[in-house]
Amino acid sequence: MSAEARAVREALLTARQPQTLLFQALPVGLGYLDIEWSDERREAYLLALRQALIELRDAYANLLERIRRGLYEALHVSADHPQAREALASAAEACIPLSSDLRLEAFLRRLADQQLGDREWLESVGAVVVHKSPREWLDRDIVTLESGLAELSAQFRRLQDIALARGVRVGGGRVMRLGLTDSEGRELSQIVHGSPEEEAGVAKIVRELNAVLDSSTLQPQARLLAVAELARQLLDNTDQKVTDA
Repeated sequence: MSAEARAVREALLTARQPQTLLFQALPVGLGYLDIEWSDERREAYLLALRQALIELRDAYANLLERIRRGLYEALHVSADHPQAREALASAAEACIPLSSDLRLEAFLRRLADQQLGDREWLESVGAVVVHKSPREWLDRDIVTLESGLAELSAQFRRLQDIALARGVRVGGGRVMRLGLTDSEGRELSQIVHGSPEEEAGVAKIVRELNAVLDSSTLQPQARLLAVAELARQLLDNTDQKVTDA
């Protein structure tokens, strides 16, 4: 939220008298107090006020969108995928019996709930992560959201690893665990979900990669190394996007 929108919000919340709000608090917040009120300055002030009010009007919807994208990025799921929520719900449902942590279980149950509309679902997820409804959040609660999503998502991914190791199906469509250890000893892994609609595209890429490998003069071990290096780069890129989010 911009500084101007925050200032207008503060003025609206703290003003006791309408006159004080209109002729002092709002102009001060937008930097227009004690300035000669020419027609040009008046228009500029009204425009700034209008923009701040529009930003405040849209703030809650933007907050929910931030929760949505933060959630999907933390879980390495494309936020633009049409079945992203369904995939998360299915995976969470499979992992609930494996959880011994009450907070994590509450998080998984929110993810698994497909009865709520998207707005209510995001509100419930945000409430579990931050321990209060998004409607009551303060600016500092965004930091709590980000750290909480990182922690809970990491726990969720570990449960998915356990579920796959036990032969439990997590999520709809094809699900695989991709993991490797690089030359520096770092363990990189990710649960990869693929929808039936993506199978044709996946198969096409596999054929193209196989054609490249078949045409290479490299030995089988070197070919595997090339594939492993590509996987490492993809995993690194995914982790970097989550870190930067």
